[in-house]
Amino acid sequence: MSGGQSLAAKVGDKIAAAAYGVAASPSAAAQEVDPQSGCAANEIQIDDVIYKLDDKWIRKHPGGTVVKSKLGSNATQAFNEFHYRSKKARKWLVSLPQRPATVPQEPLLVEFDELRRQMVKDGLFDFSPAHVTYRVLEIVLMTVVGYWLVGQGWYWTGMIILGITSGRCGWLQHEANHNSLTGNIKVDKVIGSFFFSMGEAGSATWWISSHNRHHASPQHLGYDSDLNTLPAMAFDAITARMGKPAWLRFQAWTFELSTMLVVLFWKLYLHPQAIIRKRAVMDGAFLVGHYAVWWYLFSYMGIGGMIFSHLVWGSVAGMYLFTNFALSHTHKEVLLHDDKEDWVRSAVLRTVNIKHNMLVNWWMGYLNLQIEHHLFPSMPQFRGPIASDRIKVLCKKHGIEYDERGYFEVCVAMFKNLNDVGHGEGVGAGVRDKLAESKSE
Repeated sequence: MSGGQSLAAKVGDKIAAAAYGVAASPSAAAQEVDPQSGCAANEIQIDDVIYKLDDKWIRKHPGGTVVKSKLGSNATQAFNEFHYRSKKARKWLVSLPQRPATVPQEPLLVEFDELRRQMVKDGLFDFSPAHVTYRVLEIVLMTVVGYWLVGQGWYWTGMIILGITSGRCGWLQHEANHNSLTGNIKVDKVIGSFFFSMGEAGSATWWISSHNRHHASPQHLGYDSDLNTLPAMAFDAITARMGKPAWLRFQAWTFELSTMLVVLFWKLYLHPQAIIRKRAVMDGAFLVGHYAVWWYLFSYMGIGGMIFSHLVWGSVAGMYLFTNFALSHTHKEVLLHDDKEDWVRSAVLRTVNIKHNMLVNWWMGYLNLQIEHHLFPSMPQFRGPIASDRIKVLCKKHGIEYDERGYFEVCVAMFKNLNDVGHGEGVGAGVRDKLAESKSE
């Protein structure tokens, strides 16, 4: 799939290009200080210090170019959440040109920081051995049951269970790669790589880079990689300008088919290519292990049976994961490229929570508490219900809408948004304009 920003430039759509920041993307050159933020366009504020970043440093940033989304603004909360357990991050800051901040943090952010410190004291960020053990044993048990059912002739039942189990691996690797599972970065990295590559036949290294961009700027055009969904689908009207009307018109009906095709593209090309390009040795070793185990368990079916079963398995896993991931953001309003929004408002206003109960918590791997996950990505996700009560109080005090709905209510909203976007007046406008321009030349 193509990135929205590069595609906007390619089709020459002025509206989309402006929304994605193609026309005006400031480099890390000297800029005038914005009196509102206190930062220049090549600076960020962390706590009470402003740091100057240049292009060379941004390219070397271990987390990738995600830092660009915070240039010219206060990145205190983003830095603290992304680097909560990292000892190296602060050392990186020391080497940067810096000056004292002149604009104090607004009361909302000050109170959020105080709330977070209290949550740390209350143990909400602590490692839970019992919970991790339960999550791992659940996957092992479901794998055994699924394989046994296939062997007993209950093929489709067994394959569906194995596909959902792969999705459960997705929930677990998601938490491990946020360093919120054990709290030990090295251990979580191994666990995340194992369950992604062995359990999903993908690359954790690629996923981390992409997912960090989403967390830094949810629903933010030009920054949130989860909005770069063309040609398969478009979740917002601006992205839809660059799509093909004949396909997007039916995207609400073809959504599940699209997820299967995307998963196939990921497994056969994108993730293996990323493993090679990024030299992700651990991911590669576990991926080889995945196919070796699959061969060992299903070779009795023959080559055709193994390939077909792998496609069924991957399709079930993809539909399970993608559908549930899409519920939390895709129907929320997007930000244009040059818009600025602080960490708290970005997490709350660009996200919807799905009312929690035991069944929904299990089905969605606790990611139904998406607001709390975006505010505190390094907090073990099963503690989301506890954090939720505290965040509701903070939002109410500052007049911020806390969007919480039922599971099926959000399903309807997500598919309705797909249908509305697919039938919008501007669908494909950028492509048509480009074609008209080329014919007139």
